[in-house]
Amino acid sequence: MTGAATGVVFPGFAPTPGRQAHFDPEQGAWQVYGYRQVQRVLADYAVFSSGRGALDPNDTATTGSASLIDLDPPRHRKLRTLMSTAFTVRSVQRLEPWVEELAEALLAPFLDSGELDVINDFSHHLPLRVIGKLAGFPTADLEMLRGWGNASSNVRSPEAAEAQRLMWDYFSALIADRATHPGEDLLTDLIAAEIDGERLSERELVAVCPLLLTAGSHTVRDTLGNAWLCFDRHPAALAEVRADPGLIPGAIEEVLRYLPPVPQFPRVAAVDTEIDGQAVAAGDWVMARIPSANRDPAEFDRPDVFDVRRQPNRHLTLGHGIHFCLGAPLARMEARVALAAMLRRLRDVRLADVPLVPHESPFAYGMEALPITFTAA
Repeated sequence: MTGAATGVVFPGFAPTPGRQAHFDPEQGAWQVYGYRQVQRVLADYAVFSSGRGALDPNDTATTGSASLIDLDPPRHRKLRTLMSTAFTVRSVQRLEPWVEELAEALLAPFLDSGELDVINDFSHHLPLRVIGKLAGFPTADLEMLRGWGNASSNVRSPEAAEAQRLMWDYFSALIADRATHPGEDLLTDLIAAEIDGERLSERELVAVCPLLLTAGSHTVRDTLGNAWLCFDRHPAALAEVRADPGLIPGAIEEVLRYLPPVPQFPRVAAVDTEIDGQAVAAGDWVMARIPSANRDPAEFDRPDVFDVRRQPNRHLTLGHGIHFCLGAPLARMEARVALAAMLRRLRDVRLADVPLVPHESPFAYGMEALPITFTAA
């Protein structure tokens, strides 16, 4: 590969000199950089709450305040327990052969041309189809849902609120239909499930659906795209992985650390506290900065080196503590299977020499498009 990836930001460890955190008046939030400080923000839910809806002036009755990522215990623990059955190692293993077939099918139409957009032709379709199958979202509606999800995640866009409303109305109707026409899927299971003798409310059920859609597709989409950005900059690492496919799982973990698809996690201080010796008031926004934490030299040896053999690799890209990514086993399997298929079928991969445009969302890092040329193997 050649280093044609213009427009890509490869972040480093960049705290304020002498500090692992500082208050950014422009963002109106504390920016937390150090690995141990970020780890604490993510783990200590009694101090750093995920329940930001009550403090977010942009939150409405139809946004995420009933979503799993916006809940603290005990409700969080109970809802997570219900959903976790869909993401066990055994459940993921049962899906793997189908994911392998899907990856091959998605690549097949492009093998003769030798041209492929990694993002729009491949990496967004695969996880979207997988989470659709798992959750029970109609295949014919997935592209429409994807469009709404992208619009709603762009917080600077005036269309975000309308996209959220459209998704809310859609999933409300889908849940009502599934309640009378059950299927073999996660949505049916959640409708029938009980927590302490109580079923999930309609609001809780609807709030789960956009989370499944976005978290279940965007992380894998951007991880695969970011992998080829890393390989473009580090061709020796790509050669290592081609020579030994057993390195693929470790390569994926290093991509997650080195160019994380999730750049930050927001929290709200529930009580007066301190970070890095600085006073943080109850109600202050706190942003856990993942790219910086993943490059903290106090935690990682040679943190700016892309090393597909890195061990241990305790990156924080998939979270930490009670909000550690519920779908991590599924996401890792999808990324492993998809990358293996691409390495098996695509040789002499070169990124097109065009400027690359990253997503506008502050909560996702990846490219809007990633065109490549290759020789079919």
